[in-house]
Amino acid sequence: MRLAVDRILHDSESFASPGVENIRWPYPVRPGDTLSLRVTVLEVRRSNSKPHLGILTWRWQLFNGEAKEVLDMKATNLFNLATS
Repeated sequence: MRLAVDRILHDSESFASPGVENIRWPYPVRPGDTLSLRVTVLEVRRSNSKPHLGILTWRWQLFNGEAKEVLDMKATNLFNLATS
């Protein structure tokens, strides 16, 4: 999560996450592993009930140093679209 916060969510206005649709941990993460994150945006839309919020559905894949996928997750997040 720290990798995602530092590289993706930093300086964003994330309001909430309605949840995770799918999460898999096919391989364990071990102390000392070097991890890399791939994020794929699957859908972006404006909320019908709260038009100042955008709804983002994305897939997060985390890989260890041997290029083995250690996490596969599909999540939805709400972000502020209003500008200052």
